[in-house]
Amino acid sequence: MMVQGQEYEAGGSVIHPLNLHMKRFVKDLGLSAVQASGGLLGIYNGETLVFEESNWFIINVIKLVWRYGFQSLRMHMWVEDVLDKFMRIYRYQSHDYAFSSVEKLLHALGGDDFLGMLNRTLLETLQKAGFSEKFLNEMIAPVMRVNYGQSTDI
Repeated sequence: MMVQGQEYEAGGSVIHPLNLHMKRFVKDLGLSAVQASGGLLGIYNGETLVFEESNWFIINVIKLVWRYGFQSLRMHMWVEDVLDKFMRIYRYQSHDYAFSSVEKLLHALGGDDFLGMLNRTLLETLQKAGFSEKFLNEMIAPVMRVNYGQSTDI
């Protein structure tokens, strides 16, 4: 982004719609969101495409269930649960409440399990939640690499 003639890396190629602070920054700074381009997803394991998305929603559901069981649905529900916990921060902030440590903040948002994620990698957390190695390696690891340039060992 350009600010007073200087270019800065602002990060955040993907801003979640529930990130209210970033949504406000985008609005206040007069920035615009770039709409996602179309295209189909394919997952390559180094030898062959193990999953190819279709233009048909029902076909994609069948393919996902066939390859991964209901792990995609479980992941959606797991992410929603984590987001619900993070969203609690806005209630505290609306009352100008501050925490004396990150640990106390995370515990207030989601209890011991939520706090425990602070000391585990994403891979460990998702394994503990019961996701299969195949699903983690084929679906989650590529998302982490593309979106964040990271592995699931963060």
